Amino acid sequence: MLSAVMLSSCGGGGSANDSAGCVGVTLTTAAESSSSCYRAVGASEVSVPLPPALAAGDKLSISGVSDKGWRVIQGNGQTVVAPGLPGHVPGQQWAAQSGAGSHNWGVVAMSADGARLIANDSWNAVGYFYTSADYGVTWTQQTRTNANAWIAIAGSANGAHLVVSEGLHGQVLTSSDYGTTWMPRTAGGGSNVVGLASSADGAHMAAADPLRSAIYTSSDYGVSWARQVAADGRSWRAIASSSDGSKLAATTGHTGYVFTSTDYGVNWVQRFFGSGMNLNAIASSADGSHLLMQDTNNGYLYTSADYGVTWAQRAAAGARAWLGVTSSADGKLLAALSGDHGYVYTSNDAGATWTQRFGGGNLSLGAIAASSDGHFMATTTGGVAGALYTTGPKSAVGSHGALSGGPSASATLQYKGNGVFLVTGSNGALTLQ
Repeated sequence: MLSAVMLSSCGGGGSANDSAGCVGVTLTTAAESSSSCYRAVGASEVSVPLPPALAAGDKLSISGVSDKGWRVIQGNGQTVVAPGLPGHVPGQQWAAQSGAGSHNWGVVAMSADGARLIANDSWNAVGYFYTSADYGVTWTQQTRTNANAWIAIAGSANGAHLVVSEGLHGQVLTSSDYGTTWMPRTAGGGSNVVGLASSADGAHMAAADPLRSAIYTSSDYGVSWARQVAADGRSWRAIASSSDGSKLAATTGHTGYVFTSTDYGVNWVQRFFGSGMNLNAIASSADGSHLLMQDTNNGYLYTSADYGVTWAQRAAAGARAWLGVTSSADGKLLAALSGDHGYVYTSNDAGATWTQRFGGGNLSLGAIAASSDGHFMATTTGGVAGALYTTGPKSAVGSHGALSGGPSASATLQYKGNGVFLVTGSNGALTLQ
C-alpha cells in the first residue's frame, strides 16, 4: 500500500486540511523542498521535515494511510510536545535542559500544563531566577530578586502568580507576571518561612514559619498576610494546599505531627503523630483528599486518601533519604527525590508501588515539581555544574528527535515559537523520539 502524508501550514484560523498549493514530494525530494505544505507519497515510511520558518500560532496537519506510516523529522532547535500522549509513562525518560545552563539549582516550580517553569540559582546566595515558557527549551534570567538563596516557592496553575521565601532572612516576595518582577511582602511570612503553598488561581497563599511557630495566610495574592492564631505553638515545616485554597495540610518537622484545615487555615485538626519522625515535605491533590509526605528520620513515605484522617506507610518505596515530593492533581501520579545516590522514584497508583526512574552517579538532587496530570516533571541538581532535568511527552531537541505516526494516524500541531511544536489533536498511534 502506498504511503500518503499531507503536511499543510495554515496560519491562524485557516483549514488544516486544505491541501491546495501543496508541493508534491517523494521520499528523496521531501528534504529538498522549502515549502511549508507537503503531500508525500512513497512505498515505505515517508519522512518529511518540519518547516524551518513559521509564525507562532501556525498549524500543521499530518495524516497518512499506510502500512508503514509517516515520520516528521526535526531541524536544529526544533522539538514536538504531545500532552496526553497515549501510552506515555510518566518519569520514564529524562533529559538535561541545556538551554537552562549550569547553575547551582535550588527550588523549582511548574505550571499546571507543564509549559512554564521557574527555578533559582542558589550558588553563593546569588538570588537569580530563571524562567521558561516553552517546556524548558529556552530560559530567561530574570531581574535579581535579592542576594539570598531562596528555599521555597509556590505558584498558581498558570504560573503567573508566584511566592518565594528566603528562610532564615525572613523575606517573602511575590510576582504577578510569571517571575519577571518581584515585590517584597515584609508582612508576609514572619522571619523564617520554609514552606509555601498556593491555590490554583494564586489568590490564596499559605506560609509555614518554624521560628515563630506560626502559619500565615493571604487571600489577596500575597499583598497582605494574617497570622492564624489557632496554629500557633508548632514548629511548622511544610505546607500544601488544595486548588481552591480552602484545604491545607501542614507538618511540624522533627516533632512529627500533621495537621489539616478545611477553612483556609483558620482552624486546625491534628491528624497524625509519628514519634521520632521528621516530616519536612508534603504534597496535595487538587481536591485535598490525597496527600503524600516524607519522613527523613526513618526514611519512609506516607500517603492519605481521606484528607489526612488516616495514613499508610509506603514501604514499597523503601527506606531512603527523601528530599522532596510532588503529586498530580488527582493524587494518583506521585514522585519523590531520594538522596541515596540521587534518584527519582515515581508511583502511578497513589503510592502503592514505586519505580526507580532517573538519577544515579550521586546526583545532588534538590527539588521536584510536576504538572497537573503528572506527566511533565522537573528536578534540579546543585553544585558548580548543576543541571535542570525535565521529563514529559516531548521529543528530543534537534535532529535526534522526531514524531512518528502509525497506519492511518493523524496529528495536528501548532507552532508555539522557539522551535516548539505542540500536538493539539491526534488519532491513531503516535511515537515521540
